[in-house]
Amino acid sequence: MLGELDDAAGGAIVAVREGEDERFDVALEKCPDTHRARFERREDRGTREPFRAELAGGFPQGDHDGMRGRIVRLPDTVVGAGDHRLVDDGHGSNRTLTERQGISRLGEGFAHEQLVVHAPDYTGHRTGRSSALPLRGNPNRNRLGPIGRASIAALMAATRRIGILTGGGDVPGLNSVIKSVVYRSTALGYEIFGIRRGWEGLTHLSPGPVLDSDYVRRLDRVNTRTIDRTGGTWLHTSRTNPRKMRGSALPAWLDGNRRAELATDEDDVYDLTPVVLDNIARLGIDVLVTIGGDDTLSFSRALVEQGIPLVAIPKTMDNDVQGTEYCIGFSTAITRAREAINRQRTTLGSHERIGIFRIFGRDAGFSALYAAYVTSARCVIPEAPYDLDRLAALLAEDHGSNPSHYAMVITAEGATWQGVRMQDVGDADMFGHRHKANVGEALAVEIKRRTGIETVASELTYDLRSGEPDSLDSMVAMTFANVAMDLVRDGVTGRMVAIRDGKYAHADLPEPGLGPRRVDVAEMYDEERFRPRYEGKLGDPLLLVGLASGVIAG
Repeated sequence: MLGELDDAAGGAIVAVREGEDERFDVALEKCPDTHRARFERREDRGTREPFRAELAGGFPQGDHDGMRGRIVRLPDTVVGAGDHRLVDDGHGSNRTLTERQGISRLGEGFAHEQLVVHAPDYTGHRTGRSSALPLRGNPNRNRLGPIGRASIAALMAATRRIGILTGGGDVPGLNSVIKSVVYRSTALGYEIFGIRRGWEGLTHLSPGPVLDSDYVRRLDRVNTRTIDRTGGTWLHTSRTNPRKMRGSALPAWLDGNRRAELATDEDDVYDLTPVVLDNIARLGIDVLVTIGGDDTLSFSRALVEQGIPLVAIPKTMDNDVQGTEYCIGFSTAITRAREAINRQRTTLGSHERIGIFRIFGRDAGFSALYAAYVTSARCVIPEAPYDLDRLAALLAEDHGSNPSHYAMVITAEGATWQGVRMQDVGDADMFGHRHKANVGEALAVEIKRRTGIETVASELTYDLRSGEPDSLDSMVAMTFANVAMDLVRDGVTGRMVAIRDGKYAHADLPEPGLGPRRVDVAEMYDEERFRPRYEGKLGDPLLLVGLASGVIAG
């Protein structure tokens, strides 16, 4: 990459090719310490000194070198494996690192068959320990300024900082997204910060010059290597709504004056959006990747409107996010529901009961409908209030005609029969959501009263969230992550990764007030038989629903 190099230790560059920026004032220095990283019980054939082992975890490319500069790794075949030279520049002197500095600062093996350039810091970051936070300011300042046409400049310009968070309820597949974003980011030469506990990580982050490890973690290939093998979210989550936070939930460090500035017209409700913006800037995040459902995505859109570069990834077991045919977590939920329902056939038959299975779906019936599709069961959904007497009669008929004398129906949590409205129960979360009263138990009572047949209500809810993702969710999660990083790489932000017409694509973030995507009853649901429609699927997308209009393929 660099031009002609003097082969002698301590020599200097004779010429720089292809117009590379001479402000780097690069020189070579004899530096045995550059070879003491990640070698053990071997000898440096340049100095005949034994190598010393160094644990991984030194400064990565683009981090501070403690000398007002940023480290850049440059592969260069001109420098042989036996050379031990440090390319230094711009700091007023060329020097050999001390033994202590060599061990602590070259932990990633930067200089061996690579050149190490300590290039001037154009980012506004503070120098010093890698745990130091950047100065507050414009969140876009981390993009390196123009420093010539050199390959060095191109590499430095690629050093960007990505933030990633998960919000709302957990689903299987989140860790696959996190790992894939980390791996792709490191391949692109980006840094990545994991924001813990969803939006709370950006509202409650402690002020000060050192990373608050309760809320921010540096992510790399080592600490995320195995996280995709388990469910949940390694970054943890919350249902924090920064725009509507009660006084009791405010961070402890927020003083009275600042609280007054953030107060809204609603009593004891505060809007912490300015705090989130400050913390994004203070962390030096160039692009934020958010993974969530309607609530997380609604605040993501608010940040985009404030000028924050952001790419969103949809997840929810309800599969009801506007603008996409698929959300991470949905396939695993249906797979687990099918397994649980089929297991219970034996006990239902043994006791000759009618089984009522309650599944997620406050406002949309995709979970109930698709679980019924793969189990050949009847189902009721929120989009179609139903005739309870007719449902009871059909279930009694199923019970009588089945040799094992059992029947079953799957109800979405928001599905109700005609003339009845299920009450919300419990405290509202920060987005105003309350739990629905248990419709499964209520329906079981009504079915028994009408048929005289014993019923049993089963919950298919939180168990569907648990454990590792199935193969489809793993594949979609990994692909969504890489599509998101394709957009980041190409400078495209303010978008949501999506499936549209069965293809990977990206779409607008859902508009406020649209509400969830809902089942097309006429196309997908037989209201008379309480079953999914199986006919007329030729030409449909893989997941049986299409959003072809306005497709922007990846």
